[in-house]
Amino acid sequence: MNYSLFHPSAIIQGEIKLPRSKSLSNRALIIKALNADSFNIENLSQANDTVLLENALKIKDGEINVDDAGTAFRFLTSYLSVTEGQFILTGSQRMKQRPIGDLVDALRKLGAKIKYLENENKPPLKIIGATIEGGEVKIKGSTSSQFISSLLMIAPKLKKGLRLIIEDDLVSKPYIEMTLEMLAYFGIKHSWKNNVIEIKKQEIQAQNINIESDWSAVGFWLEMVSLSKEGSIKLKGLQENSWQGDRETPSFFKRLGVNTYFEGDYLIANKEGKKSKTDSTINLVDLPDLSLSLICSYAFDKKKAKFTGLQTLKNKESDRLRSLRTELEKCGVTCKTNDSSLIIDGFKNQANAIRFKTYKDHRIAMSLAPFALQNRIVIEDVDVVKKSYPKFWQDLQTVGFIINEEAHSNS
Repeated sequence: MNYSLFHPSAIIQGEIKLPRSKSLSNRALIIKALNADSFNIENLSQANDTVLLENALKIKDGEINVDDAGTAFRFLTSYLSVTEGQFILTGSQRMKQRPIGDLVDALRKLGAKIKYLENENKPPLKIIGATIEGGEVKIKGSTSSQFISSLLMIAPKLKKGLRLIIEDDLVSKPYIEMTLEMLAYFGIKHSWKNNVIEIKKQEIQAQNINIESDWSAVGFWLEMVSLSKEGSIKLKGLQENSWQGDRETPSFFKRLGVNTYFEGDYLIANKEGKKSKTDSTINLVDLPDLSLSLICSYAFDKKKAKFTGLQTLKNKESDRLRSLRTELEKCGVTCKTNDSSLIIDGFKNQANAIRFKTYKDHRIAMSLAPFALQNRIVIEDVDVVKKSYPKFWQDLQTVGFIINEEAHSNS
């Protein structure tokens, strides 16, 4: 399905109840599945990734297909390794292109029985689950924080616990901190000194948990406020002292004239600040999920900038740097990219109506949508947002976007 979008006034105002965090939800589901005593997860995310993981955890033997849910695949790789049974873990064609070798190597060294069924270092996997020894293992910190989080969550179940040595520069550190915060909530103690994280074998302490709204969705709304003629948005369900690393999102939008403050569990965002007039260099190595909305905010506002620390984006739902550069060029934005950075270096005249592809990538779709504040656009394959934010298009309509299904749309 394709949508045509525009906003008649470019004035954004309203109250939005953000979706629940799939990052927190997915971690809570894995910890619950590892726990001998049940507990309640309140306000579990309805994102497709979380639904796929929840359903996968009900399968006791045989094939598990998580489609394009990368977090689910990575978390399940470790979880199934310590769960009695024989499993085939697979996914979409894109999933079969995404590397999993570093995680598999680490798990094998800890005692797991895992076999590649098609291509080396790529899904699908055959996993024979059993109690495994654990102990010391090394893993690259520059590939994916989800590999590290996946190992940390099974650490309390390992006979010898886990002594994890992180090599190379660490990416997405706040996501690892989030995993450790949640483990601590369930009574799991750890130590983290320099590049070594240790968790001994110990029992998870069951207690109910309430899932906070998703900070990774905040960037799309601050992008809209920054690009509006006038903008004021109330985002519900967030915590100022959140476990989520993306709580730092508002600080990046101050340069774009967006001021924020908390009022209870609302984050209030207003377009009222002064914009930075100088070119910016922004390192997003800790917050890759923020990158697309922030890059598009600068690009659509015709502000030159350099974004670094983006080395993990090539292995996401799409090759995000390549995908985004292609779509921004349709808007007259010229970019240079390499494996870890994107530079916005110029602007040309843009077309009157622009058609965006989404590359089966939810964040590509949501970061491009705010351009409808400036121009009529068409966004293809709009259902991709169900991966993390199922009500995204409805929420856009509540703040004045006009959205229509494209006639004869068949994608």
